[in-house]
Amino acid sequence: MGYSELVKDDQVNLPLEHPGVAWEPLISEHAAPLSELLALIEESEGVPYRTSESEITEIFARADQWNGVAGFEVTGNRKMIAFGYVELARGSVEQVVCQGGVAPSVRGSGIGSSLLKWQTKAGSKLAHEEFTQNGGRLTHTLHEGDTEFLTALEQMGYAWESSAVELRCVVERWQRAEVVPTYFDVVPWTPDLDDATRRAFNEAQIELGLENLRATQADWRKINAGIRRDWSFVALSREGDRPRVIGFISVGGYEQDWEALGWREGVLQIAAAFESKDRDKLLSALVNQTAEALVADGIDKISVTLDPEEDEASMRFYMDHGFEVSSWYHTYSLRVAPGS
Repeated sequence: MGYSELVKDDQVNLPLEHPGVAWEPLISEHAAPLSELLALIEESEGVPYRTSESEITEIFARADQWNGVAGFEVTGNRKMIAFGYVELARGSVEQVVCQGGVAPSVRGSGIGSSLLKWQTKAGSKLAHEEFTQNGGRLTHTLHEGDTEFLTALEQMGYAWESSAVELRCVVERWQRAEVVPTYFDVVPWTPDLDDATRRAFNEAQIELGLENLRATQADWRKINAGIRRDWSFVALSREGDRPRVIGFISVGGYEQDWEALGWREGVLQIAAAFESKDRDKLLSALVNQTAEALVADGIDKISVTLDPEEDEASMRFYMDHGFEVSSWYHTYSLRVAPGS
C-alpha cells in the first residue's frame, strides 16, 4: 500500500463523533482558521511563543510527510475548535511526531481524548508503513505543568522518553570570554556559507556515529528557517591552504513571540564548535559576536533549548556564562510494534 493510499485510509477514520463537532481532513485551505485556533490555544496556555503564518504555511508544505484532521463547530460560524496531525520526523529515527490542540472553550468534553486516539491510530499506521522492520514510535511533546494532557497520554500507554530545558540570559549579562585563540576568524553567516556549514555539520554527525542526522540541503533550510543573518556567524580556521568551517551560530528572531514573552529575544537555533581543543573558547567567540549584534539592535534576551543529558557540556557552558533555566519541555512516546 502506498503512502497516498494510507493517507486516504486515515482520513476516512476520523475521530469519534461528538455533538456539535464535524471532523474533516486538515488541508491547506484551513490555514486561516488554524492560525486563529493556535492563537487562542497558545494565549490560554501561557506558552512563551506564537505560531507565525509562515510556520503554518510550512506545515502544509510537508503534505507528503504528514496527515491531519480538523474539528469544526456544526452551528454558528463553523469555527475550527480542534486540530491534530501526525508527521514523519527528519532523519532515520523511526519516529512519528504528533501535534494538536483543542480550543479552551470546549475542553473537558472528550474532544481531546478522541483526537489523541486518532493520532495514536493514524500515527501507528504511518509507522507500520514507513518502518516495517522495527515499527518505530509515536511522540508527543508538552510544556511543563500540562498535567491534564500528561494524564491522558499515560492512560493511552505513553511513557516519558526525554526532556529539554530552555535557558535564557539577559544579553548585556552575557559573560564574554577574555582570551580568544587567534587561528580563526568569525565572519557573518552569508548565503554563500550555507552549504559549507551544512557539510561541516554532517561531518561532525558522522564522527559522532549519527549518520542518520545528516542534513540534506532541504533539511538545512528547515533547521535554519528563521535565521537572522545579521545575528548569525561562522568561525573559519586560517590554518591550512583554504578557510575551513570549524563552528557556527544560527540565531532566529521570532518577532511574533515578543509580545507574549514581554521582551525582544534572539533564539540560538543551532550553535556548534568543532575544535575540541578550544571548544569553549570558540563557542564563546561566536556568542560574543551574536551578543554584540543583539545589543546593537536593542534585543533584550537570548535563549537556547538543550537536552540536559545529551548536551551536558553545553548546559555547563551556557550556565557558566550567565544563562539560567526558564522552562522545561517533556517528550512522551509510545512504541509501535512492527506490522505488515
